[in-house]
Amino acid sequence: MSDDYKTGKVIENPDYVNVSKYVTMPKSVEYKLTGFVYKPEIKIYNASGSEVTANVDAKGNVSVAASGNSADMPSERKEEALNMAKIWDNFLTNDLSGSGHGLATVQQYLIEDSYYWNLAKDYASSADITFISDHTLSGNPYTGVTVDNYIEYNDDCYSCHIAFTKNMTLTAGGARKDVIDSTFYFVKYDGRWAIADMIATTK
Repeated sequence: MSDDYKTGKVIENPDYVNVSKYVTMPKSVEYKLTGFVYKPEIKIYNASGSEVTANVDAKGNVSVAASGNSADMPSERKEEALNMAKIWDNFLTNDLSGSGHGLATVQQYLIEDSYYWNLAKDYASSADITFISDHTLSGNPYTGVTVDNYIEYNDDCYSCHIAFTKNMTLTAGGARKDVIDSTFYFVKYDGRWAIADMIATTK
């Protein structure tokens, strides 16, 4: 479509607020077309030539959320992303070794001075982490592991949905489950992949 129809309005996907601090993310642009004699058939295609589903409101406004391209997730990338999510979860449940409750370990997979970097630093020095009930992890404690909805935005950013349940045996008796179910955004940072954001799945 010709740029002549652009209104100049640009809309940023709110899911990309944290990620767009580090990489350029897709944005929605507004076009205005008027004067049709008959109701037109609207088809919208992404940059790779695939048709995308559009939403049409009662006034006939057509909208499509800015996004990347769905693709098959390389197995090594899937393994790496899942490993980073597990390390983040292990940090939250005080299952990492080392000083600061394993702070240096989890920060290897975060962006320096980012929201999650500072969140981890604050959590490691807070009383909250010491309140985690003593527990053990037996065998492979992860069940219901899912890594799907892989989307590539550019060479330096991708996202995927990661879900799993970590089963912990409490030292005092009983059990506890910790559930991860979020869309993780990863960006290339300092020559490595790092977690840029985690948006909880809403059901």
